[in-house]
Amino acid sequence: MDNFLWFYPQNIENLYVINDCEKKSPNRRREARANTLRAENERLLQTQAVSRTRRLSEIASEYEEDRKEAELKAKLEAEEKALKKAEMKAELRAKKEAIRAEKKAKREAEEFKTKILQDLRTRLNTALKLWRTKNFTEAAKAFREAISVAIELSEHQKTCHKDDKRVLLYAYAMSNLASKSLENVKEGYELLQEMRSDDLRGQLRAGAHGTDYELFPAIIYGLTKYDLALNKKPEFEKYSSECKYLVLSDGISGTCKSKLEEYFPELRALEVGGMLKNLKSKNRPKILATCRYEKCQKLHKNHQTILEWKAEICLEDLDFKGFYRLACTEKCHIDFHSWCWKHKKDQELRKDKDYLHDRCTTPDCEARIVKITVVKDDPDKPIEIMDKRIPEKMLESWKVEIGQSDENASSSPDGHPSQYVYHFILPT
Repeated sequence: MDNFLWFYPQNIENLYVINDCEKKSPNRRREARANTLRAENERLLQTQAVSRTRRLSEIASEYEEDRKEAELKAKLEAEEKALKKAEMKAELRAKKEAIRAEKKAKREAEEFKTKILQDLRTRLNTALKLWRTKNFTEAAKAFREAISVAIELSEHQKTCHKDDKRVLLYAYAMSNLASKSLENVKEGYELLQEMRSDDLRGQLRAGAHGTDYELFPAIIYGLTKYDLALNKKPEFEKYSSECKYLVLSDGISGTCKSKLEEYFPELRALEVGGMLKNLKSKNRPKILATCRYEKCQKLHKNHQTILEWKAEICLEDLDFKGFYRLACTEKCHIDFHSWCWKHKKDQELRKDKDYLHDRCTTPDCEARIVKITVVKDDPDKPIEIMDKRIPEKMLESWKVEIGQSDENASSSPDGHPSQYVYHFILPT
């Protein structure tokens, strides 16, 4: 607009000149000059119009550029705000998802813990029920399953008490001992020895009064019971001295504590000393029979690797499978392990009834065998094999034939000869 105003006074003067010429002097020269000025004025007006149009166009262009720039800036700001809003929403959504995932994980962890603990209690109750009913083989299997559950609980949730696994291992080992299966007994014995070695190493690391190895006295008690069952002489004095390390401890702790201590009182460390003394003074079990087979000890060496050899047959023996007893007319008793009797029959190619009417093998007794007693699992329910066809006269003739009398009978008062003592333990 400033460029147009530059010519504005001149245009006004030309108009005045033209008007004055028209009024005062109609002279042609003035007219010509007026025409010239009018034309120049028109040209200037056109030039001004063009300049104005160009300037307006430039202004419009600048305005349009400014408008586009402002729109672009506004668009970018809007997009930035939208992006920030989206990021905030995404972050908020991620936080919510993380919170939900954490809550879900905690809930699942609690559910898993509850489930696994319930599973552990169920298997433990099953094992103890089998223990109460003296089904020790199945009880050992149930304890082994409970051990697997305890290990799983410890590995995944770190919530299983440190004593639970060892306590269950001890119960498993003692169940194997009570099962009277030699394979199970061997496994349980090796397990207790391994646990004892681990506890000894732990004692060296933790010190004599460490609190992380409270099961140690129970292991000593268990090993003592194993030694007695295996016909070994237990080292009571050695075990008693080792037991002093934790005699001041108050036993075990953990999930399985209350239930297992009821059935395994040796888990209470304070009671182990007295229980060891009771084992030391414990009377020998009642002898049901004594094997008289001359190859008994040799057969034991060939077939047994766990039990120590002994001739006596007791109901409490780990390998008790019953026994066989031959009785003659003079009431001599000749006993055999089940395995020894089977070996004797296989060697002589005979059956049970074939030994009826044989002469008694007791020294100074040649009476006839008239009865074979077979004892299986229950000594109170024996099976007797006799030949009912033997008349009383034939029995009397046998006595006369051998010239036997009651005075020179060689059997002991209870029917057990005092010599030829042998023993064999059946393999499982």
